[in-house]
Amino acid sequence: MSNEIANLERELNQMIAAGQAMEAFERFYADDVVMQENTEPPREGKDACRKYEEEFFGNVAEFHEGSLHGSAAQGVAGIGDENTEIAVGLLFSGLAILNI
Repeated sequence: MSNEIANLERELNQMIAAGQAMEAFERFYADDVVMQENTEPPREGKDACRKYEEEFFGNVAEFHEGSLHGSAAQGVAGIGDENTEIAVGLLFSGLAILNI
């Protein structure tokens, strides 16, 4: 993988880990993005994915931490070379901290 792609992935991951997921979404995700959570049906297109992300983050009361556990660009994701694994700690409105 090229250094340029690795640098872009590093910037994306740093933004997400710093609690700037929506800013990263706008900067890096293509108009024809497809996102899927586990066994849920895929969401297609930036507008549909943005709506889902805004609803998700709209329920977050506090962002506590973020850390990168594997990088697709570096081939160390541990869950497949096409994936990146990031853990974040979130406090949802009225709920306890959720580490994902």
